[in-house]
Amino acid sequence: MTIMSQAQFAKHLGVSPSYITELKNKGALVMAEGGVDVEASQERIAQLKDPDKQGVADRHQSNRDKKQNQDGLGQGESEQAAKVIQQSRAVKEKYRAMSAKRDYELSVGQLLVADEVAYVIGNAAAVVRMRLESLPDVLAAQCAAETDEQKIRALFYDQIENLLTEMSNEFNKLSKHESA
Repeated sequence: MTIMSQAQFAKHLGVSPSYITELKNKGALVMAEGGVDVEASQERIAQLKDPDKQGVADRHQSNRDKKQNQDGLGQGESEQAAKVIQQSRAVKEKYRAMSAKRDYELSVGQLLVADEVAYVIGNAAAVVRMRLESLPDVLAAQCAAETDEQKIRALFYDQIENLLTEMSNEFNKLSKHESA
């Protein structure tokens, strides 16, 4: 025979002390030597239990399940929601991987920043335009004084070659900027 105080017995059963007081008032506890006889009290509590109590618990669970199904959160729908969440996570991971790949390619120079490319191309186009617009002024006097067609052709070739070199230098700025 094990004897405990009412508070110890409540802790032993995992219930509140007020529930133990309620059991005592109903006569469900066996008191001995100023405390609760644990084994005898547990036996009496089991005898006094409502035999239909489990049926009540089952009915309540059934009602909760019905309400959950009416709310649209049934078994199939919760599985579908889990699939949607899983798909969302997969998409998020895919974009995270793509972002990491982009960062890597930027760092090793395989990928260029669009704004920087547009800036360099704009500068190169400005150089080409400026040089083309100045060709008549540069070549007019030289061509007027020259009667040999080969020399005139060489003058044009030199000017075009200078223009292409300047344009190439502008594009090289982009690659040097990325590798620096």
